[in-house]
Amino acid sequence: MGEGIVKLIEVITQNITNPKFWIFIVALFFAFLIIFPILDVNIFYYSRMERRIEILYRIASIDIEIIQANQILYDEYNHIISEIAQQRENAFANIFQNIQIDTSRANVTGKFISGGLLLWVLMICVPFMNTFNNKLEKIVAFFLLLIFGGVLGGIATFIPTIQNIWINYISVNVVVFIGLVSFFKKKPPGETTE
Repeated sequence: MGEGIVKLIEVITQNITNPKFWIFIVALFFAFLIIFPILDVNIFYYSRMERRIEILYRIASIDIEIIQANQILYDEYNHIISEIAQQRENAFANIFQNIQIDTSRANVTGKFISGGLLLWVLMICVPFMNTFNNKLEKIVAFFLLLIFGGVLGGIATFIPTIQNIWINYISVNVVVFIGLVSFFKKKPPGETTE
């Protein structure tokens, strides 16, 4: 187990600047988002139901009159029942049941802005950068970043809202940041991009 973790860390550190590695990580994440609900419905659901039935059977077999006669036991019983209800609401599988296409104007606008935000910040910085040979390159870079920011913002509006809109706002920026770092990372001399 320890050797596997060491090898995993080595693979990550060796490929940290490789765009293909980050594309693989993002693809793996989205594959998980697609596959988990299928596994949940076909495999995990039945074991969860079996455990819930067993818990229900045990609760039903409790003599409520004995519980109500002792205030400490009654408080504990109510606490357990409320924890069971809260656990059901906060279950990991419920995240995927709450996926929704959000069409409220504020959230669509927020998704659009969060999708293009990093590219637009770069766009604002372009006039002050000294990495361009002439003004024409700066103008082209400015408008390309404006257009690509709009495209990414448009794509972000179609990503379903998972549980909370802030998950979308943050995760889209993380993915865009990883893509930008991978795209702009300079390769050491002699390294190829195979």
